[in-house]
This record gives sequence, C-alpha cells and structure tokens, in this order.
Amino acid sequence: MKKTLSTIQILFKLGKILSTIAFVCSIVAASLSLVGLVCLAAGAEKVFKIGGVTIHGIVANKGGMTTDQMISAIAVWLVVIAAEAVLAWFAKTYFKRELTAGTPFTQEGAKELTRLGILTIVLPLGANILAAIINGILAEFLSNTWKFDVDNGGLVSLGIMFLVLALVCRYAAELEQEKTGIKQKENE
Repeated sequence: MKKTLSTIQILFKLGKILSTIAFVCSIVAASLSLVGLVCLAAGAEKVFKIGGVTIHGIVANKGGMTTDQMISAIAVWLVVIAAEAVLAWFAKTYFKRELTAGTPFTQEGAKELTRLGILTIVLPLGANILAAIINGILAEFLSNTWKFDVDNGGLVSLGIMFLVLALVCRYAAELEQEKTGIKQKENE
C-alpha cells in the first residue's frame, strides 16, 4: 500500500511541475501576445527585424494573414491563454496542497479537486465565449478578422474526469474517517 501511495505522490509531484511550467508558459505567451497586439495596433509591426526580414512579413507571407487578422487572432488567443494561466494556477495549487497532505484521500483535497474539475470545464468555455465576443466587436472595427475556432472538448472531458475522481477521493476519505473512528472507539 505504501508503494502505491509513493507512486501516487510521484505523479502529483509531476503534476505540480507540469502545471507550474504551464503557468509560466501561459504568462510568457500572454505577455508576448500583449506586446505584439500593442505593436500591431500602433503600426509598429515592421520595427522587429531579424536579418532584414520583419516578423510581420513572415506571418503575412507564410500564414496568409492580414494585419487585421493578426490583431484579431492575438486578441482572441490572449483571452484563451489568460484562462489557461488561471487554470494552471489552480492545478498547481491543488497539487501543492495534496503533496503537503501526503494523500489525495482527504475531504479538503476532494473539495479542491471538485473545484479544479469545475474550473477545467467552465474557464475554457467562458474564455471561448469572451473571445468570440471580442472577435465580434473587432469585426465592427477591422476590415477582416480571424476566423475564430478553438476546440476545448478535451478540457471538458478532463474536467468531468476530475469530478469523478473527486468523488472517489471523497469516498476514500470517508472510509478512512470511518476506520479511524472505529479504532478510536476500540482504544477507549
């Protein structure tokens, strides 16, 4: 049994590391997106040159995107990335607290996993709605916007899996409490 718990703890350490990496990458991506959005909106897209080639030129030529489409795409993805950063933060917090507790089978851990499951479903869907609204608003001001299509079906499935796992953890915590209660009565 201790070997299984040790394996679980290793997986939770990995989860904490990966969620921390996801959080940092999301913050960096959001920051760079914000800088790119400001530069595009200000008309400074031709300032960034690498060996005489502008980044704007590479995206426009290879990606077939206009400046308006780039502005739209960056604005949409900025919302999606921000939601991913928040979700990664909550995941990191859950993994950190579980590692402190030493087991996922606690009532508090089950509550946090339930919250993480709900957020894993709601945040991406909310981000998609907000991004679609922003893209619609930008369509009123820009001549041509990016065709917004982000699929978060995998995150909805993951959120549902977290919710089911939270029930399993809650049940295990209840069994442990019951077992501990019986032992305490026997010792009295």
